[in-house]
Amino acid sequence: MCADDCVCPDGSAFRGETDEFDPPIVMLAGAVDADATAAWCAQVRALLLGGHRSIWCDVRGLSGRAAAAVEAVARIQLTARRSGGRVRVLCADDRLLAVFELAGLTDLWSIAEHGPPR
Repeated sequence: MCADDCVCPDGSAFRGETDEFDPPIVMLAGAVDADATAAWCAQVRALLLGGHRSIWCDVRGLSGRAAAAVEAVARIQLTARRSGGRVRVLCADDRLLAVFELAGLTDLWSIAEHGPPR
């Protein structure tokens, strides 16, 4: 599942369509719980097993506690690394970025503030 056109919180836009040269974008949306996290991990694992090495996770649709979102993204990153890939976080809001920084996790994955590079 990849994003359509999206506008990040800073107002920058990018095309969410992917092809063999662009990493897929997984949309993380809604309340974060164990079932949602497991589903996102399975989605990332399937994409990596399908040949992708890098996955973008668009987190702007997440709701609820920022700490739960950080835990979900950390689990997704762990799943990706175990499958030989990596995750990049896309469109994180200031609240989520602050929790990433407070927890000392900003070095564990790439965080894009302006969308994927083209």
